[in-house]
Amino acid sequence: FSVVGFGQNWEFDIYSDLASVIPEIPEVIGSLPTQEIYPIVFSSQGTDLLISFKHIGNNIIISCNDLINDQKIGSPEKATFEGVSRALSSFACSFLKISETVHPQICGDKYFQSWRSSLLNATKLCGFEEALDS
Repeated sequence: FSVVGFGQNWEFDIYSDLASVIPEIPEVIGSLPTQEIYPIVFSSQGTDLLISFKHIGNNIIISCNDLINDQKIGSPEKATFEGVSRALSSFACSFLKISETVHPQICGDKYFQSWRSSLLNATKLCGFEEALDS
């Protein structure tokens, strides 16, 4: 999968990178309405990127830092709360739909069910629970 932003286009491995990011997504989504938004960390393949979020008025400022070189990457980007919530919810819902199609047995796993439940609760906090129902 690809992550695009901050003047970069990063290609990530679905086996290790996606596996390290997906568990974080419900916590990130659930923290969006708060002032302390949980960051996304890409670190499993040595990329070591930290995507952080900060509320400024009605917007969310998204920043990217290289954790290895301790430097900012590109310029911070401004987005609306709704835009960030919808993008992350859509990403997670796409993962759910693909999981149900490609590996339906995993969907019955207690850890997967716990993750799905956390995601549902988080999207409800942001007003996007209908994304999981579709």
